[in-house]
Amino acid sequence: MRSSTLGMFLAGAAGVCWGAMGVVGQVLITRYGFTPENLTVLRLLGGGAALLAFARLTGFKVLSVFREARDARDTFAYGLLIALMQYTFFVSVAYAGAGTAAVLSGAIPVFIVLLDALVARRKPGFAETSGIVLAVSGIFLLVTNGDLSKLSFSNIGALAGIASAAAGALTSIEPRRLIRKVPPVLVVGWGLLIGGMASAALLPHGVGNAVFSAASVSGLLFVILVGTAAAFFFYMTSLRSIPASTAGLLSVSEPLSSVTLSSVIVGTALTGLELLGALLIMAMTVIVSLSKREARA
Repeated sequence: MRSSTLGMFLAGAAGVCWGAMGVVGQVLITRYGFTPENLTVLRLLGGGAALLAFARLTGFKVLSVFREARDARDTFAYGLLIALMQYTFFVSVAYAGAGTAAVLSGAIPVFIVLLDALVARRKPGFAETSGIVLAVSGIFLLVTNGDLSKLSFSNIGALAGIASAAAGALTSIEPRRLIRKVPPVLVVGWGLLIGGMASAALLPHGVGNAVFSAASVSGLLFVILVGTAAAFFFYMTSLRSIPASTAGLLSVSEPLSSVTLSSVIVGTALTGLELLGALLIMAMTVIVSLSKREARA
């Protein structure tokens, strides 16, 4: 398998993991008393600790990212960006609602493409521009079912959502030099751990009224290991072989997988507009994949 093909697969897989985590996380919040804030802290701390433990057991020197000042700085910057992305997202949810926050998070690929083009001093390509339009349109239809009344744009909520999207884009661009030098498992592991500690400092609520049972612990482990550790690892590893703009676009499989899994688990059927949104996202994936294949030819 070509490295670029593997990279595209990993970016898509990261989105699927994030989408599945969203479904499980919703169950933990609605049925077991977890809050978005304490769930974020637990998933970042747990995901980071799990990846670093895995790295240590497989022979990596987990402190190697701190040997050079520039590497240590980039690692801390990545972790703080993760914390900022998570915190501002939940501020957006609190002030503007989950639907608005989800639509605004669809701007992540837009920011990635614009920042990538700015750094490279080039104009976004046709495939990138088309991918952005299809991805944002698909996310909008999946989240809102085409009903604008479901969106509530408060000033704070909208600004926080945009800030979250910008931070999410920077988490794709800022550590690119580092992940080409240091194994991604170490970069992601330390980034999640640092982000978790920063989030805990900002949101010192503990676990509150969360109920711990066999089911909730299983769900929490899924969120930590699959929806956080694996998802971030897949995504960051993909950046070794494909541009951040491509990875960002392919990761919009997150809302598609989330809606699909919700319909399977909860039993709610997709509407026509939601199906159209899913088709737009799949069309985006085809366009991006074909454009990369033509570029290699």
